[in-house]
Amino acid sequence: MYRLLALVKQGVKALIASLKRFPESIAFAALTSAALIALVHLGPGTSSDTREILTRVAMTTALGIPLFLCIRLIFERAVGFGKAHYTAVSLLGIILLAAYYFLFLGDIDKMAQVSMYFAVNIALYLGFFFIPYLYRQEGFEIYVVKVLTRAFITSFFTAVLFLGLTALLFTANRLLNMPVTNKTYMTIWILATVLFAPSFFLGGIPGRDEKHQLEDYPNPLKVLLQYIVMPILSAYTAILYLYLVRIVVQQRWPVGMVAHLVLWYSVICAGVIFLTHPLARESKWVKSFAFWIVKLIPPVLAAMFVSIGIRIRAYGFTENRYYVVVLGLWVLGIMLYLNFSKKPNMTVLPVSLAIVALLSVFGPWSSFSVSKYSQNARLMKILSQYDMIKDGNIVKAKTAESIPVEDRAEISSILGYFDRYHGFDYVKLLPEGFTLDDMEKVFGFSYIYRGFITPDREFFNYGSYAVEQAINVEGYDYFFDMPGSRLEGKIAFGGIEATYDYSTSRLEITYNGRVEYETLLSDLAQELHEKYGSGRNISLDPEDLMLEGESKNLRVKVALRYIQGHVNEENKASVDSAEFYVFIDIKQ
Repeated sequence: MYRLLALVKQGVKALIASLKRFPESIAFAALTSAALIALVHLGPGTSSDTREILTRVAMTTALGIPLFLCIRLIFERAVGFGKAHYTAVSLLGIILLAAYYFLFLGDIDKMAQVSMYFAVNIALYLGFFFIPYLYRQEGFEIYVVKVLTRAFITSFFTAVLFLGLTALLFTANRLLNMPVTNKTYMTIWILATVLFAPSFFLGGIPGRDEKHQLEDYPNPLKVLLQYIVMPILSAYTAILYLYLVRIVVQQRWPVGMVAHLVLWYSVICAGVIFLTHPLARESKWVKSFAFWIVKLIPPVLAAMFVSIGIRIRAYGFTENRYYVVVLGLWVLGIMLYLNFSKKPNMTVLPVSLAIVALLSVFGPWSSFSVSKYSQNARLMKILSQYDMIKDGNIVKAKTAESIPVEDRAEISSILGYFDRYHGFDYVKLLPEGFTLDDMEKVFGFSYIYRGFITPDREFFNYGSYAVEQAINVEGYDYFFDMPGSRLEGKIAFGGIEATYDYSTSRLEITYNGRVEYETLLSDLAQELHEKYGSGRNISLDPEDLMLEGESKNLRVKVALRYIQGHVNEENKASVDSAEFYVFIDIKQ
């Protein structure tokens, strides 16, 4: 009990200390919590505009937390500046937040806005680390270790607080029938992570005049880095070099996952070198690891650049590929700096990364500008091959088949990229108000999802996904819900038997042992593909997905919920799965 009270007392002291030292950041944490809680408690009838405004407010106030941390730390180091200067800079900070809200938080559903937001946050939080140590180096790495240790302790305290309060509420709800909803638990989560965690964390940040010695380095972290992380990275390096040897022998350059595997390995190595830099004075193993790893990483980075270069040459720049290239160049620059500097200043790492983060999202060289230019150029190149551009406008293809399916998929991929990241206003050739539903009208073929194209076949998936419509069952006696599995479906009742053979896509209806109706769903799939092309989740009118027929004794209606399959090189459709209803009327 005494230890628990001591922990609570320690937590209260930390909260008071953070309020005294970083009052503005705590205030922004409180505002962010309020906005998020308001979002959680909005009713189902709340307009999307209200939700978007609250989301923007939460994002902006959350950005205010690291911004005012940086302002406070700058003035803690500044000499000769008083409260008036601090007030003026604080007002400037609020103006900058307001400008970000109105100018840069555009369509928050687009990845470009999210990427920019995260890049600015990364730069500000990195500033929080390095601002106290600008123009001085001694003890910087140990200061960072202390801050990271504080973050770990904060995470533990926050988890205990949330789980403890959740357990109390859950017990009260079960035993005392106290009304507790999911929104209540979400509110506690927000208060714990967005308000309590920053407040507790900031209460333990080392002060301006606090000294940081090698003796302050946590022993558990020493053991983790020296005897677990560094050996694993050494083994990983050996594997990468074996892979490079195989590339040279086979003369096949890598593509795909290798870029990310090499990149994150290199970034982790840079982080480990940074954290263990003070230990190199007392450990030959740490010194040897740092000496060799900075020399071994550049060759594997060269292989990574070749890999991502192949992708860029084939598909152009996107934000993700841009970030891989830029982050790779940053790591390469750091490795070269550590190689050639006799006494490296480790503040270079976070300072340079913060600058790179900001440059990658602002200016004509940003990821957005480069990617938009690259994808526009790709689109114009493909369309020009088929004479689909005239006087700056798109000319509709005569038939979908006149454009190879691979190029239709490429065009669809480019448009899908703009739809997700920027919007169609940034595609120079498109008419105003264009949406993906206009593909057939503007280009002459439907949107194709890249995952639905392989070298020897293209895939389709049709269904009434976006249209809710009742099925008229008047005049029918029986209803059969047929399965969409790969197994044969058979349902029998009242002398009627409905059988679906997956291997042939054949539906057969018998009455008293006699075949009365049969059809191949692949024939319907063929008609739909010729009309609507390939793609995923293509939503059609329910009437397009209905078949009707009759015999001497029966009247049959087949209503498909979905049908999916593929078309081979001979443009013949095959059904992989389908789910449908069968309605049957027995004639009198």
